[in-house]
Amino acid sequence: MPHPSHVKIGPSILAADFARLGEEVEAAARGGADYIHVDVMDGDFVPPITFGSQMIEAIKPYAGGLPLVIHMMVTEPARQVEDIAKAGGDIIVIHAEACADLAGTVAAIRKAGVQAGIAVKPETPIDPILPFLDDIATALLMTVNPGYGGQPYIPEVEIKIAEMRKLIDERGVDVDIEVDGGINENTIEQVVQAGARLLVAGTAVYGRPEPVPERIALLRELADGALAD
Repeated sequence: MPHPSHVKIGPSILAADFARLGEEVEAAARGGADYIHVDVMDGDFVPPITFGSQMIEAIKPYAGGLPLVIHMMVTEPARQVEDIAKAGGDIIVIHAEACADLAGTVAAIRKAGVQAGIAVKPETPIDPILPFLDDIATALLMTVNPGYGGQPYIPEVEIKIAEMRKLIDERGVDVDIEVDGGINENTIEQVVQAGARLLVAGTAVYGRPEPVPERIALLRELADGALAD
């Protein structure tokens, strides 16, 4: 079951064992995750190619009812929205930099019956997201350059997180700030204190000697501690 904490932990299956993906998703769901983060990459917007709608459909039964947040690192994601929604995506997050018609793409996601999110790269200001704060569930501020997992965290993004937190609070809109990239036990407190509430953790959860539930519990303890400060 999702944890009642105000901060939510979303393991990224990009860091999981692809040969055991169903088991890895199930381990996160049973281990206290709040959602599962799925990176869809097309080899164009970012160099790697990863998952598509078939993979999303395949892992959905293993998620134990947790939401699947689909991070679309693809050029012109509107072409994929309907398939991703049908496959089981609960929130579809698109990159502002990847859409010729951002408003039309957000509208297409909502029309498909799922929630929308907008992501920006570390060097992109938050400005493209602001006109859509009444239409989206998630603002994803990348804390690494999109593409490969395991990159070092970019601390300068904390300024953008704090700026977004202030605007969301002032407007009273129901939008979560998500961060993705380099989130681990050394960086999680900073992003929470800056204002992030959805925390993507890849290599900080998967591929460690400790079991997945133990890793999630550690990150949650640090996040909750930072929220209480």
